[in-house]
Amino acid sequence: MTIPGFEHSFTAQNFKIYRREYTLLGDKDKMLDKTHMKLYLQKVEKQDAVEVISILRKSAEWMLSKGIVQRPLDWLDSIESELILSVKSGNFYFPIYHGEPVGVVEVLTAPEKIWKYDSSPSIYLHKLAIKRENAGSGVGVSVIKLLTSWASKNKKRYVRLDCVASNIKLRNYYESNDFKLKGIESNELVELALYEKQTKI
Repeated sequence: MTIPGFEHSFTAQNFKIYRREYTLLGDKDKMLDKTHMKLYLQKVEKQDAVEVISILRKSAEWMLSKGIVQRPLDWLDSIESELILSVKSGNFYFPIYHGEPVGVVEVLTAPEKIWKYDSSPSIYLHKLAIKRENAGSGVGVSVIKLLTSWASKNKKRYVRLDCVASNIKLRNYYESNDFKLKGIESNELVELALYEKQTKI
């Protein structure tokens, strides 16, 4: 099943938004034109949990090689069972482009502790990771736009996420995509920057 809402076709230089109707029976994916394929989100099936973990691990290894602190490998290892459970619960999605998964994202809707269990209707994005061969192509931006549109259509007022507060490059990336800093909070491991984007409802 794909997330209902909007789909984005894109090249590195061009983004377009197309509205489309969805059914619960699944979607037939069609070419928008001769040059663009649709990017859409497909729920990860439980048998694909290994691929989710692999994408997250490769992303973490790349960040580590660049000295970026975001998802330490030992932390990923420690939450592997939680990742598998989240996949089985239907919280993970593959961004699909040209018929292939090009990354992964976890989407939650329950109020979260680090947000002080604020009950404002929101979706929470976690573990957004794009495969290195697709980095810089605009996939991440399209995923954010797609989920923001979905949140708006489903009466969610905010799209929320957090990242390691010292990861300035990632923070700049989110701020360039209209997320506003709402505060810095500490968990038992690290300080996290909380970001929020208001939808149009």
